[in-house]
Amino acid sequence: VLEKDWCRKMALEPFQTHFFGPHNSGLDDGLWYISMGKAVYDRLTNEFIACILINISLESIDDAVSNVKLLNRAEDGGIRVTVVKWDEEGTVVASPEWNSSNETEPTTINNSRIERGLSVQDFERFKSLVDFREELDPKDVRRKFEGASYETDGLFVSAYPLPVPPEKSTK
Repeated sequence: VLEKDWCRKMALEPFQTHFFGPHNSGLDDGLWYISMGKAVYDRLTNEFIACILINISLESIDDAVSNVKLLNRAEDGGIRVTVVKWDEEGTVVASPEWNSSNETEPTTINNSRIERGLSVQDFERFKSLVDFREELDPKDVRRKFEGASYETDGLFVSAYPLPVPPEKSTK
């Protein structure tokens, strides 16, 4: 198991939940995933036991966000929800303009095909609202993100961390 890079990384950082992707399945089937995992250690001996990894298909995320009903844009008959990974590049996880089953590489918010209303500068501003490496007050996190939305070119842009911050913070 440790010959897999993702498991080795988890074993070396045992108290961290790791997020990987988006990445394609590697089977030339057009399936893309975002994955999260954690190392498992014996509580008595602290001996490494295994890695647990869960894959979520981008198709299932796209299906879920395509059913979100917030506002109805009359000019195109609906809304657009784009899910962006909280990484350095702003990797797109789901968007109506990016069909992962037709792609060979992941894309980022810099892709001009994606009408998201989110500039790289605004993405950086959203990312600077909270330092998730520090101890957090969940109410403070919610307040900061609820107050950080705007409208641009007829698009409403907001951000909120997924998964939702826990009720009690752990460092």
